[in-house]
Amino acid sequence: MRFLRQKNIHRKRSILGAVLFALAIFIFMALQYKGGDGVEAASFMRNSYGQCEGRSLEREFYDCLERVAGEANDRFPFTTNLAGLAILQEEGADGNWHDFLHYVAAYHYRDTQDVAIVLSECTPVFFSACYHGAVSGYMRYSGLSLENEAALTDFMGAACISLEGDSLTKSQCVHGIGHGLMLLTAGELTQSLALCDTLSEYTESCYAGVFMENFPGSSTAPHPSKYISDTNLLYPCDIVEQRHAPTCYSFLTSYLSYLAEFDPVRTIEMCTVYPVEYRYYCYEAIGTGYGGSIRAMEQKESVCATIPTEQGRRECTRGIVYSFADRFSGTAEIGKVTEFCSVSIFSDYCYEQAAYMLRSGEPDVTVRRSMCDSIPIQSARSLCEN
Repeated sequence: MRFLRQKNIHRKRSILGAVLFALAIFIFMALQYKGGDGVEAASFMRNSYGQCEGRSLEREFYDCLERVAGEANDRFPFTTNLAGLAILQEEGADGNWHDFLHYVAAYHYRDTQDVAIVLSECTPVFFSACYHGAVSGYMRYSGLSLENEAALTDFMGAACISLEGDSLTKSQCVHGIGHGLMLLTAGELTQSLALCDTLSEYTESCYAGVFMENFPGSSTAPHPSKYISDTNLLYPCDIVEQRHAPTCYSFLTSYLSYLAEFDPVRTIEMCTVYPVEYRYYCYEAIGTGYGGSIRAMEQKESVCATIPTEQGRRECTRGIVYSFADRFSGTAEIGKVTEFCSVSIFSDYCYEQAAYMLRSGEPDVTVRRSMCDSIPIQSARSLCEN
């Protein structure tokens, strides 16, 4: 299973990942719908995904994944596919479902030709992959190109910033732009980051999409990255501009995991190559990626146990907290978080991070306070509400 999905990379929790255009209601149904609910869609995707496993070449795997996503798009309405994926997520199904959903959302944009409709239907299932795939699909199928950079930057500046919605909505929309830029530039990291820098807001979310697309272990792209090294493990984070470095180090963990064959203990050992000032990014990503994928709440923190410092283990716990925001929403999200915090060895700290997550992610004060009521620690609850 691929490691490290989309995560909050703002250290001050000013932006939490999630995207929603919320500009249109559902008006489109799949033209070739043959029936089926979420259960049927989940069964179809689970069985069809098996056709892709065991492919010896990564290119073949992604070709198969894209084909199966297209079949799911043809067979079921988009919202039914999302319901099926939610079932797979809840049961802990193995597989690269984040990348699979990128393709499903991109196909749905191709069919509707209306990115607002696609994003209005998206949910945070499988680390908010729907939002990323919808926006990058728009960039893939709409005719945007580097040859007309003015049109591209005009789109980037207007598409997400002008959205109706909160910072989560806009942040994840811009994250999808980062993915799309790497596809448009054929993996040119520095060029993609420079285009991100033309944005007036949410630039770090754009960087996140770029770096996620760059590193094996977190990338949807089936092409080899031009900006990795198996001898200098810090590359390219040690040569990018300072403003790009924190995001780079956050996603570099996925590459270390890839090299460690997705063994969390070995990955944690490799975190020690990070410069001290960036090392906690690695530990937080361990929590988001590995801990976020473990179903049993009481076992999630087991991935943090070999981190050598208490502060590092706390950062790992925080990563687990934020992983819930990338997969759930509303009452489901806060329910999962409080269930985890109740068994966390850093329970008070865990609830505090949940408070930060809700405060930055839910702009409606009334809704947020209702969700904050689920936090049993008074200090964290007050932090959440205000």
